[in-house]
Amino acid sequence: MSSSRGAAGSFLVFVGTFRRLGGAGIYATTFDTESMTFRGLGLAAEVIDPIYMALDSRNGRLFSVAAADEDSRSGLVMAYELPSAGHELREIAQWSTGGAAACHIDYSSSAAVVTTANYLGASVCAAAVDGERLFNPAPQRLAHRGASVHPQRQSRPHPHSITFDPEGKRAIACDLGTDQLLEYKVSGEGHRPLCDRPNIVPCIPGSGPRHLVFHPCGRWLYVVNELSSTVTAYHYSSASGIGRPLGTWTTLPDDWEGLSLPAAIRTDLAGEKLFVSNRGHDSIVTFDIDAASGTLQRGGFKRCGGRLPRDIAVTPDGRALLVANEKTGSLVALPLDSASGQPEAAAAELAIPGAVAILFTG
Repeated sequence: MSSSRGAAGSFLVFVGTFRRLGGAGIYATTFDTESMTFRGLGLAAEVIDPIYMALDSRNGRLFSVAAADEDSRSGLVMAYELPSAGHELREIAQWSTGGAAACHIDYSSSAAVVTTANYLGASVCAAAVDGERLFNPAPQRLAHRGASVHPQRQSRPHPHSITFDPEGKRAIACDLGTDQLLEYKVSGEGHRPLCDRPNIVPCIPGSGPRHLVFHPCGRWLYVVNELSSTVTAYHYSSASGIGRPLGTWTTLPDDWEGLSLPAAIRTDLAGEKLFVSNRGHDSIVTFDIDAASGTLQRGGFKRCGGRLPRDIAVTPDGRALLVANEKTGSLVALPLDSASGQPEAAAAELAIPGAVAILFTG
């Protein structure tokens, strides 16, 4: 595991929150991986429901989804300048996502495009940005259509994420409501940055694809399925896109009988481990990734140190996994064992009301 483990250090981390759970916006703290402690906490930006964030490290910017108000939940993208000192974010732009309940955002430096998913708006949005002119005044909106088998959760489209591939050639949307992966090619056109005829990859009926992560080598991608508590792996090529599935694995113990819905999915820095958060079982499950085939083997479970772990993130040095526990309103640090790569028991906890998203600037 330790092949990509870096020197311990202190890292600035931003935490997004839900307003209905007491969060006032985006918070900032410093996490030290030598002492496994949090230092300080401040409100970096007052904003409604910044529940997912993306980093533009080249231009020193942070992008976040947000809501225009608490009633309609009309989606916004907020663009901020990262602080050169301290923790406060300076707003530099904002624009509409064209739909309700914006829940995910991604940024590709090679494509210079920001994408967002509107969970209740049945659409995804794309906006071309650059170093000087931050946004397209009329961002591209792409509507999803269809339904699937779950009577409550899948009566209409519910795009839950849209993620760029490592080369910025495609953006892949996970639609929980239609059981589909929608693969949009990047067009390179400023006014319509994504091609509007996606390749559609059907998923297992009733699985509810939520988020995905690419393996660091770029040859595989992993989709966490919220409704079935599973992970499905696929071959991937930057030239041809999503290939055949490699298999599907449960995120829960074989004897688990309660309600649990997985949320976040991440790899470690070396691409040897895959981590998934289980909301309900309140755990982090670790999978071993086979270096030759990309297939998974379930490695074990660790309690998340709170309730309803919505987001997780590996520290930039690969020494710890941070967990945002939505129900308990906490940011928890789980050290990663230097030999096995498995999360260990919680070493530190920081109270943040409504904590649901994590972003490192390093």
